[in-house]
Amino acid sequence: MNLKMVKQLQAELPQSIQDMVAVIGFSHTLKVVQALGGTTWRIASGRGKDGEAKRAALAERVGTDTEELLHKYYAGDEIYLPR
Repeated sequence: MNLKMVKQLQAELPQSIQDMVAVIGFSHTLKVVQALGGTTWRIASGRGKDGEAKRAALAERVGTDTEELLHKYYAGDEIYLPR
């Protein structure tokens, strides 16, 4: 697949996914959509007991690196992830 094809495919993605790709990158966004597509997920905002439990649950699903990026850019947000 060449760059032109990737750009065309990316343009067909829902806007929310395009925005996520712009912030955390394509490979991390792909992990998120594969793990959580079709759901709404609240990204933990704090580092307290509840926040750490939610972060650990998300990291289990998408990996620690991806979870850290989501936390950095979306902490406290509730995001819908289309399939």
